[in-house]
Amino acid sequence: MKLTNVLVMALTALAAAIVLLPQSRAQTEAKKGSWEKIKVQGKSLEGNLEGDSTDRDVFVYLPPSYATNANRRYPVVYFLHGYAAHAETYWNSLAVPAAADGDVANGSSGEMIIVLPDAFTAYSGSMFSNSPTTGDWEAFIANDLVAYIDSHYRTIADRSARGLAGHSMGGYGTVRIGMKYPEVFSVLYAMSSCCLMNDPQRLLPGAAGNGPPSPALVNALSAQAAAWAPDPQNPPKFFDLPSKDGAIQPLIAAKWTTNSPLVMVDQYVSNLKRYRAIAIDVGTQDPFLTTNTQLDQALTRLGVTHKFESYEGTHGNRITARFAAKVLPFFSSNLAAGKEQAGPVAFGSALDADQQIMESQQLAKATTALGQRAKGDQHRTYYFPAAKIQMPYRLYVPTTWDGQSKLPLIVMLHGAGADENSYMDMNHQQLLRLAEQHGYVLVSPLGYSRLGAYGTPLRLPAVFGQPEIAAKQRAAVNPEAEHTLELSEKDVINVVEIVLNEYPIDRSSVFLAGHSMGAGGTWYLGVKYSNLWRAMAPMSGPFVDQANYPWNRMRSMPVMMSEGTLALPSVQGSRLMRDWMFQQDFQFEYYEVKGDHPGMVPLVLPAVFDFFDRYRDK
Repeated sequence: MKLTNVLVMALTALAAAIVLLPQSRAQTEAKKGSWEKIKVQGKSLEGNLEGDSTDRDVFVYLPPSYATNANRRYPVVYFLHGYAAHAETYWNSLAVPAAADGDVANGSSGEMIIVLPDAFTAYSGSMFSNSPTTGDWEAFIANDLVAYIDSHYRTIADRSARGLAGHSMGGYGTVRIGMKYPEVFSVLYAMSSCCLMNDPQRLLPGAAGNGPPSPALVNALSAQAAAWAPDPQNPPKFFDLPSKDGAIQPLIAAKWTTNSPLVMVDQYVSNLKRYRAIAIDVGTQDPFLTTNTQLDQALTRLGVTHKFESYEGTHGNRITARFAAKVLPFFSSNLAAGKEQAGPVAFGSALDADQQIMESQQLAKATTALGQRAKGDQHRTYYFPAAKIQMPYRLYVPTTWDGQSKLPLIVMLHGAGADENSYMDMNHQQLLRLAEQHGYVLVSPLGYSRLGAYGTPLRLPAVFGQPEIAAKQRAAVNPEAEHTLELSEKDVINVVEIVLNEYPIDRSSVFLAGHSMGAGGTWYLGVKYSNLWRAMAPMSGPFVDQANYPWNRMRSMPVMMSEGTLALPSVQGSRLMRDWMFQQDFQFEYYEVKGDHPGMVPLVLPAVFDFFDRYRDK
């Protein structure tokens, strides 16, 4: 088949083949979401020479609990449609409300808001690029649209809770905008991306046996020219084509090449490495299989973590099924609030995580810390209403901090019998020196008492692989012990929210670590409050009961387990847990040093900071 026909068919066949599904603004069955069609004014599109409207149609899906839970906020997925189609075409083709409702009902995805903007222009598609002819579609998506949605809906207004996806031209837009706006989005999913390597010479009449250009090809080339070769001095179309009088114009043709993600990607490696997760997929009968495979190879060469999948299918015949089965679950697993909703964990306290966070946030706002935003080593207290006492905590803020820049945060949980100072002062204040060197705020709560355990009753010898011992420890929890567990858990969340309220902490770079009893607390609080943390590092404390642990909550949580070879019986449990998690395809790191239970801490701490460095925003 001639290349011109391949290109045009791939870009337009999906739009032509779609059968519009019945439209419904409210789902009638129980536990169904709703949707709205709105207008969003695009300041970034003002003055576009093409004359396209700056008021863009946008479809918004709201999940089932949105109407009834007024205190809840949601992650957002922005989906970009393909060429020669309107947003409504994709909205109906993907069956967005039904797909999202179905995924929530069957448990494959959590609740999220889904936004689909219309980018149909004078030449059937904006290419999601920045041009005086079409307007700045990059900024419209990343700035105007995101700002509008955040200000009009109950979103989690943070990059960690925003994802960007798209198909065909929208896949191209996902890669292009994703490379440039890592501060806005944290997860990307590009489906069958077109235009990853653009060579207009191959599309012109006479090249590769091409005949005279069809009207559809002329329209597609015009859309690309308006996006990539704008010319405000060339009315009435205000763009340049790559050929003139049958001859190639090299400078104009080069603009197609420089707008190719395969050419651009090497310039944006540091940006792409900031993403929590990136996925690319393409059908094996898709004419864009080669270029999508080349993008996979380029990202691998550049060390950008991502997932790539080729599947049996064409450019568009599988996207409806894959949107529900692959795309939405991917975002649910990787967006900050897209994970399984917080709630009781079988081996821990009965506190409701969402309610506790709100309670701690209110406490933080009412707490006035002495020496607001002070730097250096600080011994602090706050009034703990639930315990009716002043509660101590230790805080360290890098002395080199400029007083304004956002900072990453590490929460360090101490072991049994220690207090908020023990680990901060051990080994000549090694933790403080590492925090200063790496540029982290470091906080160590007491956890109400030296033996509070942060909400979980599991401790030695109830390591992984000892379910009978774990069951006995859970059964031994009496009302007094349960109250202590709750106060210990509350204290940690209170301290975290106090620090978040006082300092400009980067919410996408908050980390949790702990040793021994603190490692048990890390495993427990790490999944119960999974939306708080970017990654966690439990050290020599595998206090996890396999049958009662909510493993799915940590599937997208980067984890570094560490142990000492002489730390008995902890090391046996950690090795069993390591092997089991490997068999279950969890993504984690395991680090073992030659040392006993307490002696392993100073040996492993530098590696913990290096691990967190790989996942913090810089």
